[in-house]
Amino acid sequence: MITWVDPVGVLCDLIETSDQRLDSTAVRERWNAEIEFLSSIGAVTSAKPFSVVTCRACDNDHIAHLEFDPSTGRHWHFCPEAGHVAVEDAALASLRAEPQWLIDWLATALPLTPPVRKRELVRDIAWYCGDAHAGGTALTIVFSIGMSVLRNLEAMAAAIPAVPRTQLGLVLTTTAEPPRGIALPHEYKLLDLRQIARFGNNDLVIDRTKLIGWIKGWRKGLDKPAQLHVGRPSDATLVHEIFRERRAQALPLVSQAREAGKIRAEIASRHPERDPPAVKTIARHLSRMSKAKSGGI
Repeated sequence: MITWVDPVGVLCDLIETSDQRLDSTAVRERWNAEIEFLSSIGAVTSAKPFSVVTCRACDNDHIAHLEFDPSTGRHWHFCPEAGHVAVEDAALASLRAEPQWLIDWLATALPLTPPVRKRELVRDIAWYCGDAHAGGTALTIVFSIGMSVLRNLEAMAAAIPAVPRTQLGLVLTTTAEPPRGIALPHEYKLLDLRQIARFGNNDLVIDRTKLIGWIKGWRKGLDKPAQLHVGRPSDATLVHEIFRERRAQALPLVSQAREAGKIRAEIASRHPERDPPAVKTIARHLSRMSKAKSGGI
């Protein structure tokens, strides 16, 4: 029986070790199904083969530098006890999980408001991603890794003042259980990406319900997500929310029918468990919105 572990957690764990190549054999023995999935979406890639290995031919676990034998087409190393030791190519394979992939993914998963102007704040530690909207709140997004190391946390906090904040500053991190209770400059909030990202529709997605729960919790002065109202949101609520988000992203508004189609596709993507309303139904909601305020669609 194959045990499936949350691929978001696996990816976060791998990115936390992004300063080094990962032993493909060891990683796949632990998370083979997850690595296959993460590789298929480009989150995990092959890296340069190892040129140094730990000897497995004796009990000393000594470091061995590899040589290549062109006559056999195989690598080998010398062990004081075992002598000439052949090494299979599979044992040299390595993997890497790049933070940049996750930064690019956030741009579409949140999504970020265009134009997206990402930049590095602290080398290999923190990046400014851009702005997003969720639950009627404008968010300024920073991405960070290695927040369990005090000097990294301090460097990230020192860089935050250079980022103009909207209504709420949010530092998303791959560090498991980061110290959220610390007071970051400009009231930025630090949140483990595992709290709001999940596997869905054979992809990684942002769970907007959980994200909005965290936002409402922070507004109430809590360091945990607020309990949202029980029950699924109405069609009208979803239409209004997505319409506002699309306007905040400055997406073109060609026509009411075209907008209704775009909103229907977005509802289907975010809520695969429900049947999205018909385009005509969404168009009626948009018409009511335009009549309820000045400046219709």
